[in-house]
Amino acid sequence: MRRKSMIGGLVLVGIGVVLGTTVFRNDIAQATRLAPAPTNVVVTNAPAQAVPTREQDLDGNGNIKVHEQGTAAVNVTNSSLTVANASDGQNPFARTANFACNTVSLECDGDVVAPPSGKRWVLETVSVHVTAPAAIVITDAQVDVPGTGDNFARLFLAPVKTGSDGTDAFWVVTQQVRAYSDDLVSCHINFAQSPSGPTSGSCTVTGYLVNRT
Repeated sequence: MRRKSMIGGLVLVGIGVVLGTTVFRNDIAQATRLAPAPTNVVVTNAPAQAVPTREQDLDGNGNIKVHEQGTAAVNVTNSSLTVANASDGQNPFARTANFACNTVSLECDGDVVAPPSGKRWVLETVSVHVTAPAAIVITDAQVDVPGTGDNFARLFLAPVKTGSDGTDAFWVVTQQVRAYSDDLVSCHINFAQSPSGPTSGSCTVTGYLVNRT
């Protein structure tokens, strides 16, 4: 009888231990002021709900540390420093030459004004408009740009026939260029055959002026 009582007591103690370590674990921890046993936490946030983190490797000012910190010493050894002027004496400049030919020549000319004294003209765009007899074919338009000394540029443009009123045809060309002139710029219109009537047009050159060096 006594042996059975001991066995029953051991069984009750075992059940109490099991319940204390499982079901009543947190209650026992709170009653004894002990922290609950840690549990595993799995974070399943999507990228759009990312968990914010804090950089731990910060300097005394709260900035992220880098390998090279502080102010670098820079020594300028130039004896003098020249700062370029943003405009460099540039001034927009555009001129138009009107021409009219009543002869049977294969060429029609028009002179564009020269740049002012002490200035160099940087040509950027040339635009030519010609009104000629409808039967006439224009082979090309050319712009002669005198330079300094032996420097000379001849720019060739290809006018396109844009329409006709039955008597006259209209030719136009606009082209970007890059040329430099210290003197008079001239435009020439060349024909495949002599015009049978009056031919007229205009030549506009745009760009800007710079100071001669």
